[in-house]
Amino acid sequence: MYARAQPASPWLPGAALPLLGAMQTALAAGTPQASALAERIGGVLTKHVCHARDVPTRAGIEPVTVETVAASLSSSIRAASRPSGGGDTKGFAKPATAVSLYLLRVLEALEARAREAKGAGGERETEPAASKAAVAAYVSALKEFKANKRCRLKGPFFQAAFDRHPSLAAALLPELAAAASANADKPGARGEFVRAEGLKLLAAALALGRRRSPAVAASAKKH
Repeated sequence: MYARAQPASPWLPGAALPLLGAMQTALAAGTPQASALAERIGGVLTKHVCHARDVPTRAGIEPVTVETVAASLSSSIRAASRPSGGGDTKGFAKPATAVSLYLLRVLEALEARAREAKGAGGERETEPAASKAAVAAYVSALKEFKANKRCRLKGPFFQAAFDRHPSLAAALLPELAAAASANADKPGARGEFVRAEGLKLLAAALALGRRRSPAVAASAKKH
């Protein structure tokens, strides 16, 4: 297995999204053979590709740049939120989440590496700052979650990112608060669901500040 033998390969971040797309295509086919192929691709993603190193070799130059990985992250989140064809089956959610988390991890590592190279701040960060591109991608995801009843993103998708990247949760507190009060003046099951999920995510993000994230605590005071 290439991903296991070469965990620092510069080609792995670029391979994750095409593999996820291939899995969608296989699921959409709906045949037993295609379903078996989709299952194998999902296993490759969750067990191997998405466990590769944060900063691959040749990081900072093609194919591993902040811009390239940020674009892939946005695409993976869109794939998770609106799977096409048969991609909205239960087996797709876990690999889609794993790919998004992997690309988020690589993106934040690349940006942290760039800040260190520039000597930003002159002091070592007590907590890595959230990637601006990652924040933008997850803001879009939260807006999609609030506005589109066909959105397939669920609370655990966001919670997994917040647990691993508390600074991202800190940057998204205003959006989480907006989700917790979305359509409060409009009755309906969808609005109640979004508000309930928003409250859960907001509470979980704030709990990070109490436990281990100065960034979340500071953001909570600010907002």
